[in-house]
Amino acid sequence: MDGYLATGAVYINEKSERGVAGLTSDEYQAVFDKHINYTRKAGNRFSHWAFDCLWAVALCLNNTSRQLQAQGGKLEDFQYDNEEYTHTMFDTMTATNFLGTKGQVVFDEDGSALSRQRVAQFQSNSL
Repeated sequence: MDGYLATGAVYINEKSERGVAGLTSDEYQAVFDKHINYTRKAGNRFSHWAFDCLWAVALCLNNTSRQLQAQGGKLEDFQYDNEEYTHTMFDTMTATNFLGTKGQVVFDEDGSALSRQRVAQFQSNSL
């Protein structure tokens, strides 16, 4: 095991920074823990990720709505087969960039979320 390299996603922002929701990662965790009555489940570690996903969608929709209004359209008129609306929404999503509870949330040109990764090495039986 000595020398073994491990990689994995970073699920929480270890810095005490206030994100778009006005909460630090620790403050969000306290609210979440209280909401779930302090029960521990395997999926709980993904709650920061899910919270940030909801913020990404909300920011994308708000920014898309503003852009459509500037072009004389409305978000309420969205249809999947309307390429102009689809492109506007996609472009808005790829431009979305904010500080969330797990750190900076940003998307690449294909719309994939980019996230921090942790690399660790076992040395002398410790990480």
